[in-house]
Amino acid sequence: MRREHVEVKSDHTARDVSFEVIPLRASHTNEPYLMIVFEEAGPARQHPAAKRHVVPLRKEATSKRLIKLQQELAATTEYLHTVIENQEATNEELQSANEEILSSNEELQSTNEELETAKEELQSANEELTTVNDELRSRNHEITLANNDLLNLLTSIDVAVVMLGSDLAIRRFTPEAQKLLGLIPADVGRPFGNINAGLNIPDLQDRILNVIHTFVPFEEEVQVRSGRSYLLRATPYRTSENKVDGAVITFMGVIPDDARARAEESSHGNAEFMLVLDRDLRIQTATPSFYRAFRLAPEAVQNRPLDRVNHVVADNPELQKALKKAQQPGEMIAPFTVELKLDGEARQKFECRLERVALDGGANLIAVSLHAAAI
Repeated sequence: MRREHVEVKSDHTARDVSFEVIPLRASHTNEPYLMIVFEEAGPARQHPAAKRHVVPLRKEATSKRLIKLQQELAATTEYLHTVIENQEATNEELQSANEEILSSNEELQSTNEELETAKEELQSANEELTTVNDELRSRNHEITLANNDLLNLLTSIDVAVVMLGSDLAIRRFTPEAQKLLGLIPADVGRPFGNINAGLNIPDLQDRILNVIHTFVPFEEEVQVRSGRSYLLRATPYRTSENKVDGAVITFMGVIPDDARARAEESSHGNAEFMLVLDRDLRIQTATPSFYRAFRLAPEAVQNRPLDRVNHVVADNPELQKALKKAQQPGEMIAPFTVELKLDGEARQKFECRLERVALDGGANLIAVSLHAAAI
């Protein structure tokens, strides 16, 4: 048998050789031997005894090699199919991942747009809050000023005033009310009915509630602990929206009968006009001729300061100076001449006399008498 072009490794190199296997038989023994002859690649030489085997052996070797190659090709093809399938599966996974990434990108873009919109809305809301804050700051400043004005007004007036809420709880009161009713700052927020004011009106609380519900004020003369009489007036407490949210109670001093009698006695004779003022120059009573001359209603000027009643009297500096002097005890006031303009008439001169009237209770009044001066 012979093999052509067989690759043989030798000294780390591959050599192309051919070899023949020749059967031999020794003469002195009957044992068979095989002789192997190696040749460098070249024209194939065959032993004459092996010529008949060369072609079948080559065909057999070629067939086996072909089968082996076919098997290797089939295995390679199968491996390539597996690789292609794995590649296709990987491509599908990558495509799915890419689609998910695109979807996530779109969602992120949408979220970014929503965040931009929310940012603009927050900016707009912040601007609105800034505007509202400025308005609230301005409103707070106005409320502070109004509160200061109210506190100064309540402190400066010499009228006893008590403000009540719709539940008849005390909201505010003037210093005069504090002295008159014995109130203290801690009474703010307490029900007015729990305050022992010493007023002789048993159903006062119900009558105040009636004022709040019916909006109809009421007046009644009451006496306080000192024994002095006052005119109690309860009116509805109205808000800026014209809603009734409580009541306002005021106390006006009432002239005692003995003082009224003295004033009326002093008004007889040559005096044409007669006024009786308290120590704060508020009108307590006057003669009918005074009301007629200046066209005033008694209920409109009761307990009102003289300088707020009629500008003809208020604008007379000599009279104002004399009245302020009459408020000081011990000052002697001599009669003096004033010029007044009656309603609808020319200016006329009057002789004015100021007289202090001391009452039994210790109060001091100022009697003002005006006599028509001779021309």
